[in-house]
Amino acid sequence: MYGEGDPDFVVLNAFLDEASRTRVDKAARVVANRFFRSSDVFASVAKSQLPKELLPAARKALAAVDSVEILGDLKLEDSMLQCGLVGLLAAHGDKAALSSLQKLLPLASALALSSNTDLRDAFCKVLQTVDVGPKTAALRDALEREIRARNEANPALQLLQRIAPALAEVPDVGVDIWLDEREPAPLFGVGQETTRLVLRLRPHQSTGWEIGAYSRPGKKQRQYQSDANGITQDDFDLPILRTLDDFPAWLARAEPAFGKSFARDKALIRILGKKKPKGAAAQLAAWVSTAEAAPAFSKQLPGAEGLLAMSPAERRAWLDHSAKHRRHAEQEARRVLKEERYQDALALFDDLIDCFDLSLVALCNALWAALRDSTKLPVDRPRHERYVRVGLRRLREDPIVSVNSACLLFELGDRPRLRALVKHLHEYGEERALQEMANEPLLAPLLEDRVLARWIGKAT
Repeated sequence: MYGEGDPDFVVLNAFLDEASRTRVDKAARVVANRFFRSSDVFASVAKSQLPKELLPAARKALAAVDSVEILGDLKLEDSMLQCGLVGLLAAHGDKAALSSLQKLLPLASALALSSNTDLRDAFCKVLQTVDVGPKTAALRDALEREIRARNEANPALQLLQRIAPALAEVPDVGVDIWLDEREPAPLFGVGQETTRLVLRLRPHQSTGWEIGAYSRPGKKQRQYQSDANGITQDDFDLPILRTLDDFPAWLARAEPAFGKSFARDKALIRILGKKKPKGAAAQLAAWVSTAEAAPAFSKQLPGAEGLLAMSPAERRAWLDHSAKHRRHAEQEARRVLKEERYQDALALFDDLIDCFDLSLVALCNALWAALRDSTKLPVDRPRHERYVRVGLRRLREDPIVSVNSACLLFELGDRPRLRALVKHLHEYGEERALQEMANEPLLAPLLEDRVLARWIGKAT
């Protein structure tokens, strides 16, 4: 039970007092890590253990929030906090909870811009603990269906269902597969003389899977980290792993970059969980051992014509092979773009846009090339959506990314996300981006909206 002597209560109360007088997200970061990210917060909300004295400040805090602004690098904690505040109101039967929940509805579409599902799951937990009307029940059911569908589509679960079906049925099971030149220890550093790698499978968690690799400990130690959402660090310049099913083949392609061969027959399979079905470890070991010959690529880099002559699958495999290949393809895409060969440039950018290490210059070029206003080509809505999703994730890296992303949204006719983007830039003081936006003829109609004109800095 939270009370006045509890440090979390003190922090939360201070936050709500501040949030009732200023912007909610300024104080959210202070409290979120200490309170609303705690594992038992939703249980506390459900049991109405948070004091009623916080309700007035909670209403004021939520009144100041526009959740459509969840774009770019706006912190997840801000919205986790909003969910907690809504749950607080709902748990006390406060009528303001329903209107607050309705206000949070745009989260679903806004969060679709990224692969982060934590907030949607948190929102669903709040809805599972309260009953404030049929609209909320419908939203809860929709989110539960989405979570269930996402869990069923978990690539780690699908992999286990195919190669070790008995293991897939074990609740909360986890699998770690360790590889080294010889029989590895199940951790990094201990007895490690060469590069060691681990593949972690989490079929019943949102992470799904992740790969970690470290070279021998020391000053020049190199590291690799990736998961279902992409690569976070790559000091080896490894090929890109697109799907979990491709792991054995990816390992064969990656061994030259690692500078070693892994002893697959000595892989250490650790099954985490209460039940360990007989034969499951052997099934996993057999899967790891199914290696394909690594494709051989010519050292001579092909020009744009050579890349375009490849099939989409061949071109993707060539791009995935190394960062050197991707940088070369970016240069070729820029060359044909300057030559006004827009369809050829877009064909190359279509393969590059999802690469984790897409350069800022290539991103700006790709966003510009996708615009009908630039090339006079018809609007390709799926392409616009793919490109703008990447642009919004990297919104504040350069004003050109912000402006071109806004232009793509304008051509899509997506005013809610466009409005959210402008507000985001305004609140984070991105004056250069807003100035570029004010000078962009395509976006001139935005200035007819008095609020948008004020945010852009062109209010009359």
